[in-house]
Amino acid sequence: MAGVFSCLVSFPAWAGLPYTECESYLRSGWFRFDSNLKMPGGPLRGRPLADATPSPALRVLTAMERNIFVETVPDSVWAVSNFITQSGPSLAWIPKVAPKKLTLVREQEPSGSWHLMLRLQFPKGSPILYWPQNSDGLLGPPGEMTDVLIDFGAHRLKGEERKPYGYFKGLVGLYALQSRMGSTAFKVRMVRKDKREIFEYPLGMPSAIKLRLLELFLERTGEINGGEMYHTITNNCVTVFQILLEASGFLECLSTRSERMLHGAVSWIPSGLVWSLRNRGVAVGTKPHVLKVE
Repeated sequence: MAGVFSCLVSFPAWAGLPYTECESYLRSGWFRFDSNLKMPGGPLRGRPLADATPSPALRVLTAMERNIFVETVPDSVWAVSNFITQSGPSLAWIPKVAPKKLTLVREQEPSGSWHLMLRLQFPKGSPILYWPQNSDGLLGPPGEMTDVLIDFGAHRLKGEERKPYGYFKGLVGLYALQSRMGSTAFKVRMVRKDKREIFEYPLGMPSAIKLRLLELFLERTGEINGGEMYHTITNNCVTVFQILLEASGFLECLSTRSERMLHGAVSWIPSGLVWSLRNRGVAVGTKPHVLKVE
């Protein structure tokens, strides 16, 4: 490892990273900003969390961590790590612009349960730039992407990355909450390979609300990075998005207790949220179409 560090510190990109701190950012040739994560609560509190379940958790980089880039990070982007691409976990610049299109995506998981995601399609003139999260990738030209999925999921213990999700485990505090972002095309290929289903629901939304929703997602990601527990019913892939939709101004908060109880009883699962959105006047397609990537 000393030889790798000696090579790395010779590049200007490392001017802001002291030599003594390099090891905390590099493991087996790949940069990591989330090593030694622990279960934040529950009966497994303090146990090591997996690096990926199967995807690593998105991380918004701090001011010091942004020094890793060869170029100065502009104010017009968010800098993140663990952005998922076909090349693996990547460093990325997410433009602070409203996505051109936003849709709900419902994916069938290997366990047979359904998972909710949002698909963001950015304008072609404002792509996400990304660099594979290793020394060769960082020093090479960036890739570009405009079509991504964002979601929240269950973060498992180290060694349990491939174990199927379990509703009961989520009820008794055996998962941490995780935030993720990555390539739509890569995700769809993985789903097709496993012969699972993935559907998309068109969702009309003003540009200002789309941008605000993206901002809230990244703010929520920062909170989750501080350590937060997943819960099958109250803090899962669906309920977190419903809260963001309300906070963005896209959905009005329900005014009566009976409405809150009715919608809360169903909107903790993907199909229930779709029903809730329609019932609240949102134009969501009655027949979802199979998600395809251009």
